[in-house]
Amino acid sequence: MDSNEPDPVSSPKSLAGRNSEQNIFTAERRRRNCTLIGEIEFWNRDLWFLKVQSKMIHFVLLISRQGKVRLTKWYSPYTQKERSKVIRELSGMILNRGPKLCNFVEWRGLKAVYKRYASLYFCMCIDQDDNELEVLECIHHFVEILDRYFGSVCELDLIFNFHKAYYILDELLIAGELQESSKKTVARLIAAQDSLVETAKEQASSISNIIAQATNITKIAGVLVISPAWFNVCWIVLLSITNTNVIAC
Repeated sequence: MDSNEPDPVSSPKSLAGRNSEQNIFTAERRRRNCTLIGEIEFWNRDLWFLKVQSKMIHFVLLISRQGKVRLTKWYSPYTQKERSKVIRELSGMILNRGPKLCNFVEWRGLKAVYKRYASLYFCMCIDQDDNELEVLECIHHFVEILDRYFGSVCELDLIFNFHKAYYILDELLIAGELQESSKKTVARLIAAQDSLVETAKEQASSISNIIAQATNITKIAGVLVISPAWFNVCWIVLLSITNTNVIAC
């Protein structure tokens, strides 16, 4: 820091005594009159030292009215047995709640935030001190992108195109945190992904056609079956093969 600039407080490194960023932040927060507003912690006198608190989503569930799971995404470590138990408990709690009750459920020291769209319940699990309204907006944001992509999305779209729903979710959330808030950006990225898939399908189809043409000559029990397109080209070579019958088909 320039010696000519006013320095109302000591350097964070001298306060913390260590080079760890977390220790610097903790010491500086204790030194200054720290105020928490929303997700950003800052100090009253100046704003040169700032840290954004991250909010984590532990998992995402999509459950039908019949209790069928249509999509799951886990951002915290759960064993397969624990996952089955979590799905069973939360689906039982959410499906049995009345329509006039709130969309927040306290569960196992966490908080499940859910919202119903048509025949599907979208559920995200967060920490107790996280903002439920923010997560509701995140759920609605996900549904709006699904609607834009599928065109009035329904349960059947997620059943037969579940991989695309995962594509969209992976563009929105990474490691349980919201990464992209622009619907246009997500739509553009998914369109690029679809273009790559179609290109790969076309290349695979062309390779399959080449292989199919190359395998038109099939030897079955000493008899070579040749398509007419290949017969005129290969008959000289085939006639040179002893003990082999040539059949044009």
